[in-house]
This record gives sequence, structure tokens and C-alpha cells, in this order.
Amino acid sequence: MFKREYYSVRTGKDPGQVEISFEELKLLVLSAYEKFEGQGYFANAFGQYCVDEGRTVGSVGSNIELFFLQRLRKRGLWPIPVQIVDYAEDDLFSVIELCHDLVSRPQSRRYHEWDNCGYHYGNFDADSGKEEFRAEINLALGDFKPRYSLSERGEVMETPESGLEALVA
Repeated sequence: MFKREYYSVRTGKDPGQVEISFEELKLLVLSAYEKFEGQGYFANAFGQYCVDEGRTVGSVGSNIELFFLQRLRKRGLWPIPVQIVDYAEDDLFSVIELCHDLVSRPQSRRYHEWDNCGYHYGNFDADSGKEEFRAEINLALGDFKPRYSLSERGEVMETPESGLEALVA
């Protein structure tokens, strides 16, 4: 996914807001997280709910909040949609990195009609999930000042000023 400049920005008629605030960044990250979660990209890690089977346990175990504490050494970061309003910058960037480690693109899904249960996901591909997640997160990080990006290793890094990338590398 690339960042497209639409007509008014591209033609200089309305340059729009180039930089976003930290609060706006949190909203954009939350939107990206909810998009991927809603499409089953975290089902392998966090498990799924089924009206017939109840909650299935994902790769992080049955206590996701404890998993976050274990990995990030800080309480109050899970569940993301509830806690993100209180995140500091280091919290947000740590959670982004952890989510990058856990995201996986489902290769199959089936709809369970009983009681409107919803989709069940399987056959996960971590590499393609990470690539898509990075692209989405980098759209938001690129407009925050200072500019950041999520690297292929899943690390949030400050992005050098335009033209200095080769020097920094």
C-alpha cells in the first residue's frame, strides 16, 4: 500500500495537514489494528470465538493481558482498543512492534452460520501478514513528527530527513 496524494494536495490547492498529532496517530494505529483484527490477522495469536466451541486459545496463550505484560513489562496495554487512549509514545511503539511479531494473514476462512457466529480463520502466513501490517502502519507513522517507520524487522525507527536515507543506512 502506498500513500497517495489526492487532487487538492497534489495540485497545491489545499496542502492539507501534513503532520499529525500523537492523539491522531493513536487513532490511525487503532483503526489499522481493528482492520487487521476484524479480518482474522490476529486469530492465530489471540484465538477466536465460536458459539459452539467457545474461545479457542491462540499462540500467545489464554491470558493475552499477561502475555503483553510478559513481553512488554508494563501493565495496562491490553486490550488495545480500551487502553490505547492512555498510551504514551513508548507504549504505542512497543505495542506496534509486538503486533508486528504476532500478525499473520489467514489463507482460509469459512463462515459459520449458526447463531450468526461469523468467520473462522486458518492456514496463516506470517510473512505476508507482516508486510501488509507494515504498509498500513507506515502510512500513519510517516505523517507523525518526527517521522517514523516500521522496519522489516518490526522495529519502529526514526526516519531520516529526505535525501539522508543513504547516509544513515
